[in-house]
Amino acid sequence: ADLNPEEYDKAEIFESLAEKSTNTLPEKVSLEKYCPPRHNQGYQGSCVGWASSYAARTILEARKTGANPSQVAFSPSSLYNQIALKDCQGEYINKAMDVMKTNGVLPWRDFPYEESTCSNKPRDPKMHNYVTRGYNRLTTSNDPRAEVNIDAIKQNLAQGAPVVIGMMVGGSFMQGMEGQEVWQPTRDDQ
Repeated sequence: ADLNPEEYDKAEIFESLAEKSTNTLPEKVSLEKYCPPRHNQGYQGSCVGWASSYAARTILEARKTGANPSQVAFSPSSLYNQIALKDCQGEYINKAMDVMKTNGVLPWRDFPYEESTCSNKPRDPKMHNYVTRGYNRLTTSNDPRAEVNIDAIKQNLAQGAPVVIGMMVGGSFMQGMEGQEVWQPTRDDQ
């Protein structure tokens, strides 16, 4: 993901419904049963496609239909290939969300992931069957450096809405995470 503050600032902010003290939330929420299995994106910088299309859009579809997430998983390439930056190395989350809202994406079975190229553009008219209603940024203000609004994240999750995040990670994440359950950063990751 490219974490450009000017680009990030273009996304509309979600105002949390109320502070914790006046709005009770469930003690625990999990969307895990709607999640597709984890995969490795390989050497392509397509994390935005994986987080937005493969993970978040699949969660929405599995939750809506009750289908097995593996059977309704969405293609990261069907999104990423529409918006990829030069040399297939990154993209902006808000652009991904805009494309999912206007163009849609395709299921994995109709547009499999290909890490060696991002030049194959999806042209299937079925994409419009898989648009999302919208998205919001979950920060406390218009300042792109503002803190994340934890109450807004909790409220979205409690309503069954997935939350897509972008963050800087160190080399140990990029090289050593395959097969691991939890990332343990090292001093070298600073």
